[in-house]
This record gives sequence, C-alpha cells and structure tokens, in this order.
Amino acid sequence: MDLNTPGSYTYTDQPGGWCNANPLSDVAWLVDELHANGFKVMIQPSVYATYESIVDQLQLFLPGAIGTYPKVDLSQVPALFNAWSKMAVDLATLMAQHQAEMFLPGTHDTVVDSTTSDLWNATAATMLPSIRSVYKGQIWWGPIQQCGDAFPFDYSLVDGIWFSGLLVSASSPPCTFLSPPGLNNVHAEQMLSFIRADRAAGSGFSVGQKQGLPMLWMDFNPYPIDGMNYVGSHWAGMAGIAHGIASDMVPTDPGLRDFQEPVDYLDAVMEAGVVESSFQAVAVNSVYLVGPGFVNILEQPALLASLTNWFGGDWNYTHPASPTPRLMCCFRYCP
Repeated sequence: MDLNTPGSYTYTDQPGGWCNANPLSDVAWLVDELHANGFKVMIQPSVYATYESIVDQLQLFLPGAIGTYPKVDLSQVPALFNAWSKMAVDLATLMAQHQAEMFLPGTHDTVVDSTTSDLWNATAATMLPSIRSVYKGQIWWGPIQQCGDAFPFDYSLVDGIWFSGLLVSASSPPCTFLSPPGLNNVHAEQMLSFIRADRAAGSGFSVGQKQGLPMLWMDFNPYPIDGMNYVGSHWAGMAGIAHGIASDMVPTDPGLRDFQEPVDYLDAVMEAGVVESSFQAVAVNSVYLVGPGFVNILEQPALLASLTNWFGGDWNYTHPASPTPRLMCCFRYCP
C-alpha cells in the first residue's frame, strides 16, 4: 500500500517496483494444493507499505507506533484502515471460494496512540461482520502479548484468539524484554521455571479462558541460534549478536549453532506455556519451500523428534530419510 498520496489509499496484490506482493490468485492456488495433500489452511494476511522512501509493515507508520519511521497524519488513518478492511474482505471472499478453514484478518500488537486504537477498533467492528457475510470459516484475532493486550477489543466478534510467543523468554524475568539479559546454556527444566513465571505474571496467557475462546500459540520460531532463549524465539531481537540469523547466508561464517537449545525451548513452551495454560493449538514456524536455510525446521532432526513427541505423529512422516530415532521419539505426550 502506497501511503505517499493522502486520501487515495488502495492495496495491490501485484508485485512491481517497491512492492513484493503475492497475487491473491497464487494464494488461492496454494490453498487448493494444501487441501489436496490433506492439510487444513489458516490465512493470515500481512500488508506492507511504502512511505517517504521506507518500506515496512503498514502498522509501523501509524501515529504513536514505536520507532523512528515517519508517521501518517492522524486525519488519514480512517482512509488507511478502510483500505486495509477492503483487502481483508476481498481476501476472505476468495478464501471462502477455496474453503480455507481459518482466517486471521488483522493484527493489533502494535502500540499506537489512543485515538488510532479507537479508530482501529471501530474499523474492526464493521469489518468483521462484513467478513462473516462472505466467509463461513473460523475468524480469529490477535495477537495477544504475554503481558496483556495492546488495547481493548470486543472478542465476541471472533471465534478464537492467537497469542504471540514472540517475546516469551525462557531465561529472564517476566515482562522484562531484553532487560536484564537472559541466561545462556540453560536446559529444558531450567527454562520451565522462567516460562511458568512469565505465565504467572502475564495476563495474556489467560485471555482465552476469560473470554471463553480457544487460543493458538503463534510466532514460535525455534531457530538454532546460540542464546535464542534470551528473548524467546525472536531472532530479530538478536540483531546485536555477531552470529545472528543473517550469517546463515554467508558460507564462510556459518555462525554459532546450538541445535539442542531450540528443542529444550520447544519442550518448555509446550509444557509450561501451551499445555499448562490450556491452549488448544500451537503453530511452529517455519517450513520453507526453498532452501537451504538452518531456520527451516525440516533441517533440524532433533526438533522434529520433539514435535513428534508432542503431536503424537509418526517420525517417518516428518523425516522418512532419518535413521531409526530413539524410542522416546514415538511417545505420545498430547492427544
């Protein structure tokens, strides 16, 4: 979405120039392919914008959003939200035709000023019924942060809530993102205590129970970067560390890998975060159709073994070329 011309905001799904968009027709094809292979599909659109020669997520240009980016004038926010709403309804219409099972039409994790948040809530109050009129699958909303809502929302409009585990640390005090630094080289049992403390202090874990809605743990990226438990699994928070995710693209500097740490983190999150908090589902990122890349969970056999434990699946389904795993890989922890 180009924000440089006030009052004439429109979205495009066509790549070109600054915009690296995915045509909605391509998304529809992918949904059909996934269904043909036995998968259920959740759609979560993301809108990027350009403003004053900067390209990034649209919400970062909203009044009151954190960061140094230029912000659109408050008077233009209603038109911007209307353009977002049209995109969401158009996509929902297409997803209804291709029978996607779950739709996440928006996000409200960015802290903005009170006027902007009120405008977004007002937009959602009209957008969600419009989506309901064309789409009969489940509509979920979020994310909820572990330390609470970014701003209030009428959850009676949706079927479920997605929780962001992006900033959940397994080695530092609760709700103290990056301050103080976390511990390194801690194992799963030690991580458990930190995530339980996060759960006890963070109101976001219990929003689903309070609202009577199912919750989905998302933004779970178990990347094998040494020290990932400092800031949960959010690799962007590790930009100051020399051997971060970018080093994967430099063959001469493979970075410092720790393939056991994401397994320990996964086990701690599943036990203390998901199961003990009565979450109904968890989405683990990411499987890439192109590679190579160490962030691809298909390239982490130990992590796949742990996933097999928790989801009660068949090891050979996720990693058929692997040698026989330890017997514990087939133990069913969760139904």
